[in-house]
Amino acid sequence: MEERLAKSLWAKSPKGKESKRQSHRRRVESGKDAEYRKQERFGRYGLTEDQYNKILEEQDYRCAICQRLFGGMVRAVIDHDHTCCAPRPYKRSRTGAVVGVSCGKCVRGLLCTGCNSGLGMFEDAPQRLVSALNYLEASKPQEFLSRDLSLEALDWKD
Repeated sequence: MEERLAKSLWAKSPKGKESKRQSHRRRVESGKDAEYRKQERFGRYGLTEDQYNKILEEQDYRCAICQRLFGGMVRAVIDHDHTCCAPRPYKRSRTGAVVGVSCGKCVRGLLCTGCNSGLGMFEDAPQRLVSALNYLEASKPQEFLSRDLSLEALDWKD
């Protein structure tokens, strides 16, 4: 069963076109995958490679929030303001999915994936971030853990 499922994921579609995995594998083997990702990264945000490299240099090759050095497992992600402009649609060649392209002025900087995800979870809302900061500052885990939570201390009766 597993072998049949694995084969079906690599099989050509009924129309005779390549599956997503087949086209990905072909691009990787030909060395075009890195070039494709680069084109998509810059095209989506209206940046040139020179502009991207300038931002990297200005940030000293570090995340703008946590200051971790990019490289290895820490990948640079382009952060942009979602409220700046209405994205203009363009067609992505690999899947044909329509995705938005920003005006190019929306780019705020480069973040690591963790910080970028964190901002996304807070929906880029400064007040939510301030509330989270206040919560973290007010919450003292040691105080909570030092309480006597035994049944006797809580006057628990069966």
